[in-house]
Amino acid sequence: MGTFLFLSMQALVLLSLLLAFFNLIPLPPLDGSKVLGNLLPEPLGSRYRNSSWLMWGLLAVILFSSLTGTYLITGLIFPPARLLYGLLVGLPLGG
Repeated sequence: MGTFLFLSMQALVLLSLLLAFFNLIPLPPLDGSKVLGNLLPEPLGSRYRNSSWLMWGLLAVILFSSLTGTYLITGLIFPPARLLYGLLVGLPLGG
């Protein structure tokens, strides 16, 4: 029972980290787009916020790229999640 609980907690930590890093991708409607839009200096920030509707197309391309076997999202969110997972749990994740 202890092993099952430990493995379940590890899976929850990893899932939480993956969702957090996915949400920080700077494409609408994700929160990362709002964060980046507010962090940019004003001429760039307003341009970014006004042209954010163009990013919807890019988000669609990234999400639908998984249909072709090219997983762009995994390359963006897995490396930082793996690093933080190792720091929090103290165990390496994968090879």
